[in-house]
Amino acid sequence: LAVLPEAQGRHIGSRLLADAERRIAQAGGTMTAVHSENDHYKFYEQCGYRLTDEVYEGGRHGWLIKDLILGSEN
Repeated sequence: LAVLPEAQGRHIGSRLLADAERRIAQAGGTMTAVHSENDHYKFYEQCGYRLTDEVYEGGRHGWLIKDLILGSEN
C-alpha cells in the first residue's frame, strides 16, 4: 500500500486498507498482516495494527498484525 506524497492526508490509504480488511474478512480471514518500514508504523497502529516481534534491520522493517471481526468496521 502506498499513497503518493502529494495525495497523502486525504484518507486514501486508510480507505484502501479498510476495503482490503473487509474483503479479507468476507472471504473468511480472521487476521491481516502488513510488512512496513518504521516510518509508517504509526499509520498502521492508528488503523488498529500492532507491531510483532518480527522486526529487521534494527527495527527499520517489521510485521504488524490486526485481528479481523466479520461484520465490523475495521
